[in-house]
Amino acid sequence: MDAATIADTVNTASRIESLTKHYEASILISEDSVNRMANSNDFHLRYLGKVQVKGKKNL
Repeated sequence: MDAATIADTVNTASRIESLTKHYEASILISEDSVNRMANSNDFHLRYLGKVQVKGKKNL
């Protein structure tokens, strides 16, 4: 794994985290993360809509 991949992942996580105040949520995760969860039905998840963050098409 190269540094650019890690930097992009950290940047995306930071941008998602910065939206927590706007949505008054403690934790936000991307749709891609939900889709990768083996046990997503074990959690109370609430869809908040699609958000465009700088440098990404859809999250």
